[in-house]
Amino acid sequence: MFLARVAQTGIIFEDKKFAANCWTHNVEDLFKQAGLKPVRDQDVATKPNFGANWLIAKDWSEVARYNSWTEAEAKKLYDALTEQTDGVLPWIQKYW
Repeated sequence: MFLARVAQTGIIFEDKKFAANCWTHNVEDLFKQAGLKPVRDQDVATKPNFGANWLIAKDWSEVARYNSWTEAEAKKLYDALTEQTDGVLPWIQKYW
């Protein structure tokens, strides 16, 4: 999604810090960099299932991958990410 924005807008030539700011695992920063935060916020507010999935997925971090998770917790995150209608990854893929 971020490379699509670079290709469409040429922002990397306008904002020299753009590329450096993309080197993060902070999902909120990445949504801002991609220009998708307002769209995401609107969909969270108007699509209850997507909003619920986002609330589950948003707290993941690169550090969280080292945590111990129960099978139920892992399945809940997996489902929030991959659910075909309102999952976080299918939502992101709409903007690739």
